[in-house]
Amino acid sequence: MDVMEIASQAVTAAAGAKIVVLSGGEPLAQVPPRLQRVEDDDPEPVGQLAYELLRHGIDMHIETAGIRRPSMYLHQNVAHYTVSPKLASSGNQLASRRNMNVLEFFADTPKAVFKFVVTEPEDFSEIRFITNACRIPPDRIWVMPEGTTTEAIQRKFQMVAEGAIGRGWNVSGRIHVDIWKDVRGH
Repeated sequence: MDVMEIASQAVTAAAGAKIVVLSGGEPLAQVPPRLQRVEDDDPEPVGQLAYELLRHGIDMHIETAGIRRPSMYLHQNVAHYTVSPKLASSGNQLASRRNMNVLEFFADTPKAVFKFVVTEPEDFSEIRFITNACRIPPDRIWVMPEGTTTEAIQRKFQMVAEGAIGRGWNVSGRIHVDIWKDVRGH
């Protein structure tokens, strides 16, 4: 499908909604590397989608791991980013889970908040490193317990809350797991 067809279907599917969230996989992988530089403002498919939604009164929010930078065209047309850097406990290699230049880009825009999925208490050291290095204000930091079942999340919730509250970070559950369990596509 071309981007105009996708935009048309998104506008129809939104049926009066004011926000569309682009998530799953890595949405910014659709932005060609040549357009991830500050000076580029060429339209690309994700940016065109954001522009078309905005023309119809719908804000686009993007959920990203923060390893790729949006094009400037996309950045001008997107309303919000939820940046969720993968931590060492995710099992991903450092080179594929962290790009400090990109995280600093997101830290510098008020359009972004940061979400960290906490697996173990040691994750807080890595979160502190990232948030301090990028100068992310505490009110823009969200932490949540890792888990694919309500029970697994509940076992970690107290540890996560206690690790976050003293730092002024926000705490969240994983409501999608409570509602749909570990089923993808929601």
